[in-house]
Amino acid sequence: MGGIMKRSLIAVLLVSAGCATGAWYRPNGTEAGFRQDNLECDYEARKATAATISGFQAGWEQATLRRMCMQTRGYEWRVKPAE
Repeated sequence: MGGIMKRSLIAVLLVSAGCATGAWYRPNGTEAGFRQDNLECDYEARKATAATISGFQAGWEQATLRRMCMQTRGYEWRVKPAE
């Protein structure tokens, strides 16, 4: 796939993903607990990718690691219905 085509596909996917808003949910979770878990998962994801990759790839990998971390802690991503 050519460079322009690849970038266009990525742009379309990112815009499409932005249309589906949602939130992390954990039964019996508290706001304070969520904030702490979110900060810790973000920190761990950034630390894991700091020395190996940069740019778009780093962002993508960090998002994946954050998602996995939050899921490990009992959260699930719930898409909010369009209004």
